Amino acid sequence: MKRMKLDKSAVSADDEKKTRLQTASQCPTGCIEVETDIDPGLEVITLDELTIECEKNKSHKSFIPIDKFSRLDLLSRYQDEVTEQAVKVLADLTVQVTAAWVSEDRPEKYPSGEAEYPYVKERGGTMLRKGSGYVQKVVTYGKGSGMKDPCECRECRYSSSARDVWWEVEVVSARHIIYDHTEARGANIDLFYDGSTGIGRKERKKMKGYNSMWGSSVDGDRCVLFCPTHDEQLAHTLKDLCKTADRLVREANSRHQHQVGPHMAVVVSHPHGCQKYITVGESTTTDKLDEEGRQTYTYTADTCRGSSGGLVWVVGRWELTSYVTAPHSRVLDKRNNKSGDRWLARLIWTNNRFKYT
Repeated sequence: MKRMKLDKSAVSADDEKKTRLQTASQCPTGCIEVETDIDPGLEVITLDELTIECEKNKSHKSFIPIDKFSRLDLLSRYQDEVTEQAVKVLADLTVQVTAAWVSEDRPEKYPSGEAEYPYVKERGGTMLRKGSGYVQKVVTYGKGSGMKDPCECRECRYSSSARDVWWEVEVVSARHIIYDHTEARGANIDLFYDGSTGIGRKERKKMKGYNSMWGSSVDGDRCVLFCPTHDEQLAHTLKDLCKTADRLVREANSRHQHQVGPHMAVVVSHPHGCQKYITVGESTTTDKLDEEGRQTYTYTADTCRGSSGGLVWVVGRWELTSYVTAPHSRVLDKRNNKSGDRWLARLIWTNNRFKYT
């Protein structure tokens, strides 16, 4: 079965709840894009299968499935192999984030005080929601790693024989999806949800969150989830992808930093809770770095409900402190979207070369 269209003429408690949630999703400069129209017993894989109405992008023509993407989908002056491969690797690192619990500690309003914070009326209860995120780092813990912290997964915490080696996967998303550690503990992370099982595609994997605090910001609408795993193959695959993404993104940014005109913006996300899609547009403005090293972007690449937290890359925005990736935050107007804070990696000098940490 597919999800049925909402009967707009029907007035019910569910309709009233949805209206209230949409109101709660308003932020000072636009709307967040979390998918809450979810049937827990049904998975809609492609946007073509959707039977719900999307007011923002009725045809979804600009959304490119990951297995159909090629360099020809990029803006003409960016159609080189390095940029194409960088987008594909970043897409591999993009994940779907699903949560239900709503923390009792969510604030009443945004820091500006101008609008109600999302799902504040659901505090202490549940609201099933889907968004996006992306893996930024994998850390090895336990025997032989030099990091002795015990595994925080449920299996190990309540076991007398916890795993002696485990990996912590850091996932960046939007703070309005996962507010704190209580929401992170119930979050599910879906990796390689690409809608394709063809040759060369990676097997779909799942992880659970257990914490979310370091690097998180309400103001910057950014959170970092920590996800433990015992899957050695998955950990090494993600580590290799992170390393490859770092190299390709910096090379592409260096190549395109002097492009004339607006820089290209790429968004990778799971619109409407479906498989992974790529959209391409232009960066319209770039905020200056503030005193704390934070920076956000606005861009024309299309997004939909479910895109919140998705990976945003502004190609050519290259600096010594980091490469440019940020979580998608909200809609600004009919043309523009806005990111949360980008991740600033630290740059250190070691062994006669710069190294990102």
